Amino acid sequence: MLAIDSNDEYNEVLPALLRSNSVSDAVNEVRDLLKLDHITYHLAHKIGDPLDNPFVRTTYPPEWVSHYLLNNLASIDPVVQAGMTSADPFFWCDLETTPEAEKMFVEASKFGIPLNGYSVPHQDSKGRGSLFSATLGVENGMEQDRLRSLAEVLQLLAKDFHIKAIAEVYSNDVDMPQLPPRELECLKWCAEGKTYLEIAMILELSEHTVRSYLKSARLRLDCVSLAQAANKASKLKII
Repeated sequence: MLAIDSNDEYNEVLPALLRSNSVSDAVNEVRDLLKLDHITYHLAHKIGDPLDNPFVRTTYPPEWVSHYLLNNLASIDPVVQAGMTSADPFFWCDLETTPEAEKMFVEASKFGIPLNGYSVPHQDSKGRGSLFSATLGVENGMEQDRLRSLAEVLQLLAKDFHIKAIAEVYSNDVDMPQLPPRELECLKWCAEGKTYLEIAMILELSEHTVRSYLKSARLRLDCVSLAQAANKASKLKII
């Protein structure tokens, strides 16, 4: 169960993530709000139709991203390897590394990439996997404590980022109801028991607008009630 402070921090960050126009925007906004150095979201695969290019959104410097891809560093990256084989979140400091991986970390530090990180693997009901990682530099030890205090928040955000990425990547899937981001965020809060007025206050919208979004979401999901719509959206893993 989330601690009170963690719950407050999550509720402060979530609206910004949901309002973002894309996962690219979201990683930057969440990084800034949580005062982290970097955030990376990596969608691993798609059942039945693997992506030719992995869906990766990060705040890392473009120069490092290019270097990483050109040298196929994912093949020796212990974070990626652990993320693709483990179901549990992990701190980077707990990983076993190889000499090649140590060399990669040294290279990363030259690009300003902290070696202090926390990663959350996630897999949805359709077998689509992802890895959500956050980094924070270590100078006097306090940064590690800060990252540990964010662990629960980051675990929740990993699922939210996955939902947002799935909506962005699979926008052409005919079997998946297509709800715009605003409708999804309203429905998510509705599923959590929030009233029209509360949702309006959280998302800084008018109550009339919230009602319109929720009605549209209900119709897109072919449901007769909001409770049914929220339940269906939850089962489809789109909220």
